[in-house]
Amino acid sequence: SVSLLAPPEIEGDISTTPSNHDDDSTQNCQQNTPSLDPPAYNTRARRRVAKANTITAVITKLLLAVFGCQSHQPRLCNTPTNTTVWDTEVALLGRRHVAFRAAQCQNLTRTVCTESYLRLSMAVTFDETIIRSVATTLCQQINGTKQWKNSKLVEIEEGHWKTKNTTHYAIGWWGEKCYTTSNLFVKEGTISVTDRDELLTDLSSTENCRVNDGKCVTKEKTIIWNATTIQRTCSYRNVGIFRAFVTERNVVLGDLQATFIFAETSERDQTNFAICQENGTRMERMENEYVLKFFTETGN
Repeated sequence: SVSLLAPPEIEGDISTTPSNHDDDSTQNCQQNTPSLDPPAYNTRARRRVAKANTITAVITKLLLAVFGCQSHQPRLCNTPTNTTVWDTEVALLGRRHVAFRAAQCQNLTRTVCTESYLRLSMAVTFDETIIRSVATTLCQQINGTKQWKNSKLVEIEEGHWKTKNTTHYAIGWWGEKCYTTSNLFVKEGTISVTDRDELLTDLSSTENCRVNDGKCVTKEKTIIWNATTIQRTCSYRNVGIFRAFVTERNVVLGDLQATFIFAETSERDQTNFAICQENGTRMERMENEYVLKFFTETGN
């Protein structure tokens, strides 16, 4: 219609140039032009635009709400049916990595060969250092006493010790002579165990080594630690005690607004739990690596 296509009210004159039409043609044009009331028309147009914007905004919000709910569905929030719920208190335990003392031992053997002629000239023809591991018992001995064959080890830097055998150069009258010197090195460090029984240490690599062995021996080094001390240490820390609602499948801690799902308990878990358990308590592993300690008996 004309009213929808008509422009809004224009303020001021459009042109100041005098018209070339005569007065009669101007009057005829005015008679043929539909009569519109500018103020009334502008008010109606603004109302239509405002109404259309309002409807568009409402539709947009409804679409965002619908698609937003579909793309972010809650998980594990179904209300259990025909399930018994126990109201009790539990202790939430988290894994901790306790650092234990460890030591690394190595044997460095250096061989130097020299060549001389009537001692008028001498040259080094061979110089090689070989690093080897040592026996576990020897490593334990020198780490505990810091001695080897009645000779004290020297601390060359903090936590690093060695025997003080100096390198000698064999000088002969004619031909080549070789001399070998060996020194034992001890490096002190720490070791800890992850929840998957993996070893973490600031010493050399302990790949493929087991915590219960108390040692890790490779071609170039020997690492020792006290396996008994690790086995007797509780590897969990107490996060806090909370009121819990327990079902056959999960545990809800309202204060934390968190849900924990029961996981299978391995023999290793049972060993660790036996160290951390108290009289009359029961411990269960959750799927997110946390452990819950129950002070009262539930249906599980």
